[in-house]
Amino acid sequence: MLRYLGIILGMLLVIALAAFSTYLAWPWLMSEHMRLTRLELALTLLAEVGALVWFLYFLGKFMITSETDSAFDEDIAHAPGMQMLAVVVILAAAIDLGATFYFQARANASRRSAVEGVCRITQIKKYSQERQLDNSGNVVGDLFCALVWCDVITEEGKKYPTYYYGKKNRFPEEVHEAIVYDRLRPELVDMPIVYDPKFPRKFWVKGVHDEYMSVWRLSQEITIFALVFTLLALVVNKVLFQTPIPVEICPFLGVTLRLALAGWYMFFHGQTSIPPL
Repeated sequence: MLRYLGIILGMLLVIALAAFSTYLAWPWLMSEHMRLTRLELALTLLAEVGALVWFLYFLGKFMITSETDSAFDEDIAHAPGMQMLAVVVILAAAIDLGATFYFQARANASRRSAVEGVCRITQIKKYSQERQLDNSGNVVGDLFCALVWCDVITEEGKKYPTYYYGKKNRFPEEVHEAIVYDRLRPELVDMPIVYDPKFPRKFWVKGVHDEYMSVWRLSQEITIFALVFTLLALVVNKVLFQTPIPVEICPFLGVTLRLALAGWYMFFHGQTSIPPL
């Protein structure tokens, strides 16, 4: 009974860690995913959705039967639906990874043919701010991390509400002072951008080439983590509560670890707090 409750508690803790890590990284996740079309969003989230479904399927099965048999165990290798679900989840991860690289290449091509516009900042939320010193200890500016509400304004004057998030080096110099001192009035502040005319919320700030926080990179890393954990479970017979780790839970463990690395890094570096509602 204790082992049964321990496994259930452990799996619920994994879900809680994933949820809280997503909460911590939400400003970044929200602002980056706003730059994706519905098709891009659906395909780049396939791995995460598949991993969660498989994890919840195993949790439900274990709560009913208390058996930790895996879809890849020899005794149930031909059980109805077991292998099919496994193949669907792994295929979803492969499609996710392939689509992410494809859309990233297409976005890079779109950037080369993008048109000029402005991103008008309408509201600011700072997550951290500190003095920036030179080697002699003199104050040369302020470092910050902020989320801004903004409108992408096209050549035709149409507005597309979105968000932009990051540290100081992701923002052009002309808006640094406005963010540091919260100076948005009497006039709103504009960031010069180039945008994809087919989907204006996909924009790039002129003069800023820092793609470290790119949604493409995050999606690729999350999917790779999920696939690597699954592969380790199949190749190396690791042990969890004296039972071989069921492969069903491994993709979601990989997703959770990558989200945790992102969310908790942001938390300990003062780059996140309560997400905007």
